[in-house]
Amino acid sequence: MHILLFFDVSGGEILVIVLFALIFFGSKNIPELMRGLGRGIREFKNATNAIQREIREGAEQVQQELKKPIDSQISKPLDQQIESFEKEVQKIESDINKDTNIN
Repeated sequence: MHILLFFDVSGGEILVIVLFALIFFGSKNIPELMRGLGRGIREFKNATNAIQREIREGAEQVQQELKKPIDSQISKPLDQQIESFEKEVQKIESDINKDTNIN
């Protein structure tokens, strides 16, 4: 149904196409012709799907490559901040231990 709407083909036009095919190819060759047409459409769909998959995978790879430097730029300052806080906590702990004489 979608194919008919896609090509905007009415019932009368389909009948003319079928009659033309019968006259031009003969009734014996039509099943073979349809099988070949079906194979061609299937191969076209497979090729289209393969191309879409390759494009999607390529886009994902580019996204991952772009994400790596951003992640490192974000995590590096955070790691430095955490390290700085840990040093401050250790300094405060040592000051508290000195003031209270707890070892």
